[in-house]
Amino acid sequence: MALDALPQGVLLLDRRFRVAHANRGLLELLGQGRRTPRPALTLEAFLAAGEAAGRLPPGAAWRAHLAHGTETSAPLALADGRSLGVTVRRTRNRG
Repeated sequence: MALDALPQGVLLLDRRFRVAHANRGLLELLGQGRRTPRPALTLEAFLAAGEAAGRLPPGAAWRAHLAHGTETSAPLALADGRSLGVTVRRTRNRG
């Protein structure tokens, strides 16, 4: 998929807020391997797996920033001190 070639981490969610696709960069950064997990995880379960892999601080404030269905733009702190800029935005049609 073309998203895998992007240097940015990209995560696409379906209308039920489950992970439809995560590109390689994001998966590797969050310790998820190279393929989007099947069956599709909820966004919270996907990020909780990043916590379990030691890539995200446990109980981090990202839970509030990435609440189900909420459009937001917020930093997501990583356990190694780096941070990601996270934007959650609904798209038209099927997004």
